[in-house]
Amino acid sequence: MALIVGIVDSAGEYAHGTIAHTFLVTPVRERVVAAKLIAGAIAGMLVAAFAEVVTWSIAAVWLDGKSVPIQLATRAVLEPTSGSSAPARSRPWSGRDRSPLPAADGGHRPRADLAPGRRAGAVDRRRQQYAPGHAIAAVASAGSSTSELLGFWPGLLVALAYAAVFAVAGAVAVDRSDVS
Repeated sequence: MALIVGIVDSAGEYAHGTIAHTFLVTPVRERVVAAKLIAGAIAGMLVAAFAEVVTWSIAAVWLDGKSVPIQLATRAVLEPTSGSSAPARSRPWSGRDRSPLPAADGGHRPRADLAPGRRAGAVDRRRQQYAPGHAIAAVASAGSSTSELLGFWPGLLVALAYAAVFAVAGAVAVDRSDVS
């Protein structure tokens, strides 16, 4: 949901031809991009928080009906849950594309597939840890240690760095675009 909100937020005005009106009202395009980034981040946080509350509530009712001792407030449950919502909160930041279709196509893939017939070596696995999908997966797994993923904090820093790079690239692209 957060990805769709980000795509519609960033590409919707281009698709409907209303972006020229937005830039007439606010001619400094960087402000428009910044406002869209902030609105997307807030919307992502709200969607993620709502999903967490609904999921936790359903799990509590379901476990109570099974006569299972409820341990949903323990650190072992709350820590991964809060980590899994971080990618949802950051997804709208990466949706800075002018067309909704490429943004939707690229946004749902957690990692790049290897070329056919190519085998992944140790070097490829180390590089792959720093790919955007792997960084987000490291945050979503809330620090579960695997050989393919970074830890939580390094993954969060790499994911935020990608978000910042994509945001700056999007702002530059919007600034240089011709809107008529």
